[in-house]
Amino acid sequence: MTSVSELSNPRPSAGFSDFPVLQNHASHSEGSSLGPPYNASHQTSVFHPAVNSTANYPFFCGAFAQNWQQQYTEGMPMFICRQKREKKNGNTPGGTLTGRHVTHNILASVPVINFYLTLGSCDTQFVKSFVKKYALNDALIPSADDSLTGAAKDQSFIDDFNKKWAFIGIVMTDMDMKSRYQKLFNLTVRGRCRVFNSWTTRIGSKYSRSEARDRVMKGDELYLTLKKEVLDANKHFMQPDGTVMPIFPACDNTNTIWQISCSRRSLTASRRPQNIDEDGNPQQHMYVGKVLNAVSKKPDEHYQKRASREHTQLASLPMLEIAMHTGV
Repeated sequence: MTSVSELSNPRPSAGFSDFPVLQNHASHSEGSSLGPPYNASHQTSVFHPAVNSTANYPFFCGAFAQNWQQQYTEGMPMFICRQKREKKNGNTPGGTLTGRHVTHNILASVPVINFYLTLGSCDTQFVKSFVKKYALNDALIPSADDSLTGAAKDQSFIDDFNKKWAFIGIVMTDMDMKSRYQKLFNLTVRGRCRVFNSWTTRIGSKYSRSEARDRVMKGDELYLTLKKEVLDANKHFMQPDGTVMPIFPACDNTNTIWQISCSRRSLTASRRPQNIDEDGNPQQHMYVGKVLNAVSKKPDEHYQKRASREHTQLASLPMLEIAMHTGV
C-alpha cells in the first residue's frame, strides 16, 4: 500500500535498496566462455498506434431526386459539395450554395460527378432547360466562363469545379442501411482502405514502358484526373443508375466533354503527372493513394471505363488495398 509520504513526495523512487550489493557480472555482449566470441546482436520490435492507422469520419448524405445515394457502397471514391458561397465585400452571405441545410452534405460518386460534368460541358441554354425540366440543382453543375476562349476557358471550368466539389474519401461502411432517403456513411479520409479497381493501365504508356503492363501493381500511385475526353454516345450519355439520359445534351463543336477518369503512375516512372494533357488542354490530377496490395486479376478495360458512369458496374469490379491520403 502506498503511504501518504510517498504521495506527497514527487521524487521518483531510487529502486530496490539492495541494488548496490550486486557485484559486477558478465554481459550478454561479452560472448560465451564455451566457444569463440560472437558479435552482439540486438533486435527490437516496437508496436506503435500509428502503424497502419486510418482516419474515418461520418458524413450525413442528403438524398437525390433519383435516389442515387442508395447505390453507394464500400470502396467507392466520393466527392463532396463545398456548399460555400463566395464572400462579397468581406461579408459571408447566408445559406449554402445548394440551398440545403449545412448538415446535409451532398456526396457524389464518380458516376454521379461525371453525370454533372457531362451537363456542364454542354450548351448553357440546354443546361438551363434540362435543369428546369428534370428538377436538378444547377449549383452542382460546374461551368466555364463563356466570355473566355481556348485554354483560359478550360481553366475557368477547372476553377469552377474546385469551388463546388472536392475529393473527400472512400466509403468504408454504410451506417444507415435501412434509410430510404438520407444516408449516413463512414468515409476513410486517410490510411489503409479498399477501393474498386477502376484504374486502367494504358494511360501515359507512351512515356514509359513500365506504364504499359497489363495490371495495377503494388507501389503504383493512383489519381483521379479531371480532363477532356472524346464524346462517346454509348458511354457518356449514361446515368448512374444505368439508364440512358432522356435527352442527349448538345455539346460544343470540339466533340469533347469533361470527365473524371482514373490514371496511375508506376513506382519506377520518372515523369510526374502533368497539368497539360497530350493535346495541350488543361487538366487536374487529384491524388488518391498508393497501392499496398493488388492480387486480383485485372478486369477488362471496357468494364473499367463503363464503371465511371454506372454504379452497378463499378460495384462489380475487384478491389485494391491502398494507403489513401487526401489533400496532396
